[in-house]
Amino acid sequence: SYTREGNSGIEIYGLDARLGKLMPDYSLSSPNASFLTASKDRKFLYSVREEGGTSSSVVVFKAGFDGKFNVLNSVPNPGNGPCHIVYREETKTVYTANYGSGSLCVYKTENGKLLPVVQHIVYKGSSVNKSRQQASHAHQVTVSPDGKYLYVTDLGADKIHQHKINEDGTVNENYTSISVKPGNG
Repeated sequence: SYTREGNSGIEIYGLDARLGKLMPDYSLSSPNASFLTASKDRKFLYSVREEGGTSSSVVVFKAGFDGKFNVLNSVPNPGNGPCHIVYREETKTVYTANYGSGSLCVYKTENGKLLPVVQHIVYKGSSVNKSRQQASHAHQVTVSPDGKYLYVTDLGADKIHQHKINEDGTVNENYTSISVKPGNG
C-alpha cells in the first residue's frame, strides 16, 4: 500500500482457516508498494515502488527457509509512477505499467533477481477528459491467457496496446492499439 500513512508498504497475513480470519504475520518495508506479483512457485515476490521521478523502482523479495520474504534486489524504473506489475513464468520476465510517464518497462530476471530494464516504451495519446486524459497513462499490464501477447491499458488515450511477446520475453515495439469509447479510460 501507499506509505504516506506510516505503514511499511507490504503487510503479510496468515489465514486461520478454522476461524476464517486473517491474522497479521509480518511486514516488509517497501515505499508505496502499490501492486505485487509472484512467481508460480511463490519463491519470488515482485513489487513496484510507485514513487515519482527518478525514485521509482521495482523490487524482488525471495522467500527464505522460514518462508518469510527478504529483499533480493531492486532496480531503478525509468518510467514515472509504476502502478502495475506482472510476471511471465515462461520467460521469467517482469513487466510494469507506468502511469505518470504513460509507458511500459520490461525486465529480465536471473535466478529471481531483477536485471536492469531492457525495454522502455513510451506511449503517446490523449482523449476527451482533459482533467485526466491530457497524456497517456498506462495503468495495467497483463499477459494474454495463451502467453503470446502483452496488453497495456492506457487510461489517458482510451486504448489497449497489444504487443507480441518475443521468444526471449521482450516485446515487439510495433504494437497495435484497440480503441475504447472516448472517456472510458
